[in-house]
Amino acid sequence: MVSFQEAQEVLKANIPKPKPVRIPVSKAMYSCVAADVKGDSDIPTMDNSALDGFAILYDDVAGKGEEPTKLKIVGSVRAGQVPSRRVSAGEAMRITTGAPIPKGADVVVPVEETREEQNTVYVYRPPRLRGDNIRRAGEDIRRGAVVLRQGDRLGPAEIALAHLAGAQKIPVFEKPVVGLLTSGDELVEPGHKLMKGKVRNVNTHIMAALLEHYRIPCRNFGIVKDNPRQIASAIRSAFGKCHVVVTSAGVSAGQYDFVKTVVEKRLKMKALFYKVRQKPGKPILFARKGNDFLFALPGNPVSTFVTFLLYVRPFVLGMAGFRALDLPREFAEASEPIGGNPRFTNFLRGRVQADNGKTVVRTTGPQESHLVTSLYGSNSLIVLPEGRLSVQPGELLEVWRWR
Repeated sequence: MVSFQEAQEVLKANIPKPKPVRIPVSKAMYSCVAADVKGDSDIPTMDNSALDGFAILYDDVAGKGEEPTKLKIVGSVRAGQVPSRRVSAGEAMRITTGAPIPKGADVVVPVEETREEQNTVYVYRPPRLRGDNIRRAGEDIRRGAVVLRQGDRLGPAEIALAHLAGAQKIPVFEKPVVGLLTSGDELVEPGHKLMKGKVRNVNTHIMAALLEHYRIPCRNFGIVKDNPRQIASAIRSAFGKCHVVVTSAGVSAGQYDFVKTVVEKRLKMKALFYKVRQKPGKPILFARKGNDFLFALPGNPVSTFVTFLLYVRPFVLGMAGFRALDLPREFAEASEPIGGNPRFTNFLRGRVQADNGKTVVRTTGPQESHLVTSLYGSNSLIVLPEGRLSVQPGELLEVWRWR
């Protein structure tokens, strides 16, 4: 058995180097950028108007007092067009938002501050500064400038920026596909009548939901009977389609816990660690054979949930190229007595919230690892390290936010 810290060091040392690929920007949402992305042109490509109005010369209206300035209208230009002529002293050109600024003009007056009569426009309120209401070429993006950096996560704003920079395909790190299965003769899928002695398969769906939460693709291989041959066959099949396989249940030391033996004896995988001094989730196995990686998680649903967050999540995010692998951490004040087992690193389900200017945390109720209800309302894991028995109200403790 290893400590939690030792297990984390082994885990991170075995994360494979991320694989860069180029994919369409439209399919790159929530991927990690594999190389800097640069703009292919100035954006905007030329000076343009910030609003509908008239492009004029600043000197024609500056310092003219309260009397409106009379200017001759010499044409118009719309977004997407090129001005047909320059604007000279005493002249104005109609202009729409986004239209290029004609040569000679150095300011735009809003249409609301003018009055038009036939081919004449009267400017009632002169602009304050030369250049008012003009968007400059390259103001948003300069040609050749880096707009997205390696390691950036592509959300909606970053996707918009990639498109604006002219990218059709973008370098990202390939996301691993994770295969999920759970073992147990007692299991039935949700939707089936729950007969006496049967248990609903929650674990596979917990893992699938967490992977969806972190935008990692997965394949669900369902329920496998407590049979070594069937377990081995299911894992082999999963590895034929996935980069990482995660099993749930059958990994402890019971009479029908066959997963560890199957992994080591039948599949010839090397156990990198087995059993961690943590609660919940002590009977966890992390194994490897070449570029195939397997996590065997304990069968109690809360144990599956917690170990998935602490081990599978950082591993697959690291494979996908992300650098920040640990859950966000902060300190909060206990709002109630909180206890754990000092022989283990304890991860209790908690809820962090603001209270009168302080950050406080409470547990979500009973913490037994079979109680799925303890996950409801949780947004964090309360961490009690080895050697710490309890904390009292008002004491600070570390919390790891998972949402």
